[in-house]
Amino acid sequence: MALGQAQQAPHRMRAGQRCRDVVLLDHTGQLGNRLVLLSHFIGASEEWGFRIHDFAMAPHRNHFSGLVHNPFFTYPARRVGWDAGFLTKGLRKPLAHWIQRRGPRLAGPNSWLGYFNANHRPRVHLDGDEFACWMKRHRVFVPWGFDYRCRHWVERHADKIREYLRPCGPAAERAAATLRSLTSAGSIPVGVHVRVRKDYREFFGGQWHFAPEVYRGWMNGFLAREGSRKIVFVVCADSPLPAGLFDGLPVNYFARSLEEEFALLTGCDRSFGTVSSFSQMACFLGQKPLYVFQSANQALPFWDSFQMPKLADQLLPA
Repeated sequence: MALGQAQQAPHRMRAGQRCRDVVLLDHTGQLGNRLVLLSHFIGASEEWGFRIHDFAMAPHRNHFSGLVHNPFFTYPARRVGWDAGFLTKGLRKPLAHWIQRRGPRLAGPNSWLGYFNANHRPRVHLDGDEFACWMKRHRVFVPWGFDYRCRHWVERHADKIREYLRPCGPAAERAAATLRSLTSAGSIPVGVHVRVRKDYREFFGGQWHFAPEVYRGWMNGFLAREGSRKIVFVVCADSPLPAGLFDGLPVNYFARSLEEEFALLTGCDRSFGTVSSFSQMACFLGQKPLYVFQSANQALPFWDSFQMPKLADQLLPA
């Protein structure tokens, strides 16, 4: 059966299958992509019964509830009484470099350690026959790359994903305090995720890279349309924005950490921005509606046209 072909989903690991640990080491993606990948593997973990050790999340271990005091970044969480991840995070890159050198020799059958690189391959279905075969062959399996998915299992286990990846810590507390201050003043916080960093000009040929002034135009138009509502735009940006860009607009914008901005987007009443796994994951975890601009001239959203994002619906092309 072809690599991407899915089969009827098993429920929990069947007798005779050997894999008990899946180790995620690929650290090439940014936070949004890492959260998307981990979410799909959590769905698969619930069905197959393996543990996940996601070393790619080590830099963010104090900002998501399931990773706190969890030294090997394991799902289901295995906690100790202190931040042992401060020590084990250093294993991430050495292990990744080792598996990349040795990986092709581990791709064969029936070794205790298995490896597969999904980059430039067909999508890997975690509920498919090929992945089931790997689960039988290997005690420990290391998948490399981003394109692993299990559409129905992510939907089935969404509550467990949300609980494990719930933002926490000082950054989340600052975000919550900001949102409380805005709502107590009677404002409705609308998140705006601005992506203008240089690397986004090259991502998919820059088709979703828009100048800061485009975001301002969207905000002006949306505010004019929804003038009866007391809106305040909570702007989260991946690079510093020009001074005075938002003059005359009701905006909450400061230099903040990546994790604080993520927590803000999980808590805003709704959000909009360009194609991005960062805002997709934030709104998925916060169960808040999102509107995605795929072109600069796209029609402005109505208040009720924002939609809850689903991880089963891939925003980025396959």
